[in-house]
Amino acid sequence: MDYESFIDSHGFHFFKGTELTRLAKRVKKGIQNSEPHRSLWRNVIPTLMVADIARERFGSPILITSAYRNPSYNAVCGGVRHSQHQLNRALDLVPRNGDVKGLHKVILDLHKEGLFNGGIGKYNSFVHIDTRGKNADW
Repeated sequence: MDYESFIDSHGFHFFKGTELTRLAKRVKKGIQNSEPHRSLWRNVIPTLMVADIARERFGSPILITSAYRNPSYNAVCGGVRHSQHQLNRALDLVPRNGDVKGLHKVILDLHKEGLFNGGIGKYNSFVHIDTRGKNADW
């Protein structure tokens, strides 16, 4: 089974494997990203579950702009050394309607409801979520 099929086998309502595999083909400053090693595949499933539920509650499309990043690609993206993206536990989400504040609130509500333990970061144009197992926000 390939990575795309693995993601699709979990039956998410709003997200497909192609959304993650297209990110693996990105190149920045001459450095190409890659798909995660098979041993990391399962790490993204809880994060995608959170994103899928957030999308349903948010009521508007969400674009995944960053998922797994290999160490070299993470460095050129300005990611922190121990980024959850490198462990395939993080997603950066952009609301298509531009309502970053609204998406952030939905994700905070999911966190307060105990749906996940992890990181939540609100930026100007996107929201970062991860399922690192302990809570962090910024």
